[in-house]
Amino acid sequence: MLRKDDPAYLLDHLACYAAVFDRSGHLHHVNRPLYRRLGYTAKDAHRITRLTDLSNDFPKPLANSLRDMEENPCHPLREQHFRAKDGELISVRVSVMPYPSDGPERFLLSAEETSRHLARERALEAIITEGADENSLLEKKNSSLINKLELGSCEGEGLVYSSKAFAKVITSIDLVAKTDANVLITGETGTGKELIARTIHDRSLRRDGPMVTVDCSSIPESLIESELFGYRKGAFTGANRDHQGRFKAADSGTIFLDEIGEMPLILQTRLLRVLQEGKFTPVGDNQAHTADFRVIAATNRDLESWVEEGKFRRDLYYRLNVFSIPCPPLRDRKGDVECLTNHFMMHFNKKYGKDINKVGDGPMERLIQYPFPGNVRELENLIERAFIVAEGKTLQNVLPPDLDFVKGSPVLDVFNGQLTEFLSFEDYQRRYIELVLASTEGRVSGPDGAAEILKLNPQTLFSKMKKLGIKR
Repeated sequence: MLRKDDPAYLLDHLACYAAVFDRSGHLHHVNRPLYRRLGYTAKDAHRITRLTDLSNDFPKPLANSLRDMEENPCHPLREQHFRAKDGELISVRVSVMPYPSDGPERFLLSAEETSRHLARERALEAIITEGADENSLLEKKNSSLINKLELGSCEGEGLVYSSKAFAKVITSIDLVAKTDANVLITGETGTGKELIARTIHDRSLRRDGPMVTVDCSSIPESLIESELFGYRKGAFTGANRDHQGRFKAADSGTIFLDEIGEMPLILQTRLLRVLQEGKFTPVGDNQAHTADFRVIAATNRDLESWVEEGKFRRDLYYRLNVFSIPCPPLRDRKGDVECLTNHFMMHFNKKYGKDINKVGDGPMERLIQYPFPGNVRELENLIERAFIVAEGKTLQNVLPPDLDFVKGSPVLDVFNGQLTEFLSFEDYQRRYIELVLASTEGRVSGPDGAAEILKLNPQTLFSKMKKLGIKR
């Protein structure tokens, strides 16, 4: 059993593959993610004793790497192939660096798997080399692939985009997916927070484990504790058998806590303890249980403000917010409206057996200008509604008359004291400030700036914009 102050203990809790070796190529430690990926158990992992047990590729590249490390402390090797217990070849990219040791000189090998990318490339090659008798199918597949590449689509993951605003979200996903860090996804309802969580899980080393979703807003307060932590038979009236909670169900995988801001304060305390200790006690039990899970949380609330107001525990907020991914609303990623529309059209063509290939120029222009208070979810619903009533191959009536509006008209009809929709006071402030900023072309201070129009001190307006997540 490794001590917690042993560096090898930390290696076992990394998300990447890692091993410690000496100059002769003898392995001193192989971390858990690596030996598990190779198909070994903790009992037979001792059979991996040398680098050549991982791969026959190593001797020459390793010697070159150790020599080059004199100039570059983290020298990357070329792509290698680890050999699993059952003979499977696993494509990886490897780097080597010095490993802290009080005794003989040792080195740390870290590896990132690339097999999934190779599988996609090989699948594409297979499509390209299909026989001439399948040209029609080939053209359709190539067209689909080209569209996805142009749209920045994450194949199989449901994320479709072309805007720089959402490209930043993808970059954040790539950065954090390789780790086991807790993630907090923020954004309005309908922006795709659950899809982002699913993508992080699918790109992580936990992708072979379960992803368990908990909607904290839909579970009654009286039941949420037993749902999260489980319960024992006889713990309360109706508990006729033992019940496994969501945290136990997420063992070796990911638990996604959607709408985390709706969790009652008393449950927040228990959740904090679970995150700190990795242990939980089912209702009616006096014994703590453990599970190995990664936590991803999401909220449409301003948790930072809720912390200040005492509605959300500060320590839990910091524990969840190790890595934050803000998900921009659709009105801030207008460049994605058209590609998302095309994506939904392909989906509903299959669902309804139709062959609709475009949206009329006028309706598309109105879609792009529409503010989408319901975000991507609202757009999907609008396209489906239009499909149901559509005739021919072009969508015309996408925006119903009660939602349509003239290009350039304000989103909020504040001058007559009327709203085109009901909003929370926070959302009203955000939308109104954005409307004023649009009229000043982003100018906050100075003559005719937004601060002057709103009769606010410029610094006060800057602070409010930061709190509301408004960018110039």
